[in-house]
Amino acid sequence: DLVFNLIARHGIECDALRAGWIQPADSDAALAQLARRAEQWWRRGAAVELLSRREVLQLTGSARYCGGMLDRRGGTVQPLAYVRGLAHALLRTGARIYTHSPATRLSQSAGNWNIETPRGSLSAPLVIVATNAYPDALTETLRRTVVAVPSFQVATAPIPALLRSTILPDGQAASDTRHLLRYFRLAAGGRLVLGTRGTFKQAPTLRDVQFHYRSVHEIYPQLKGIGFEYHWGGLVAITRDHLPHLHELGPGLLAGLGY
Repeated sequence: DLVFNLIARHGIECDALRAGWIQPADSDAALAQLARRAEQWWRRGAAVELLSRREVLQLTGSARYCGGMLDRRGGTVQPLAYVRGLAHALLRTGARIYTHSPATRLSQSAGNWNIETPRGSLSAPLVIVATNAYPDALTETLRRTVVAVPSFQVATAPIPALLRSTILPDGQAASDTRHLLRYFRLAAGGRLVLGTRGTFKQAPTLRDVQFHYRSVHEIYPQLKGIGFEYHWGGLVAITRDHLPHLHELGPGLLAGLGY
């Protein structure tokens, strides 16, 4: 609710679509686990549905899965456009944003936190550390609470309209139940975007992304022959219990990571 309310309030143009999120089950055992999860959500009044094999096929266009779960509260955004929209909304309030200005030293005095950067310094009573998978020596305590895992995405060329109409026709995003999950959606312009495990290499090779191509074709055999035009990746932060963690590192020093 918060994300989509912010988009509406600030008029952020980021291809926002709140059609729901699908978790397709990769096996009967995974489907049984989803049934238990759906039961937990139902007790809390959430708009969650358990899906049959036929319903997953209808909603995703893939015959790969044996069932799944649909959470109608979810949706999709173009993430870079969303971040830029938030930045513009902040600037309109008079806030200031400094890029290419890393914090190099953090110290406390007289109830304030002092932050030094290569281009100057500032002090504030409240500091939020929002590094997620990219903590550095300044926040060594945080770095030890997560494992940074590479994730990588590929995007196809625009899919012909008739074929595109059979793939995620209602606009949901999906991420399956595999341990190294595969997540996919249709982006603006009719491209299928799929992400899964990545590589720690600075520049992935063609061999590295063949796994992603095979994943697309395993889920959607009908896309064989459609080329791939974009590739990108980065790190995600995984916690031991797979839940987001909130920390109070000191009075007025807050952090959230592992999402």
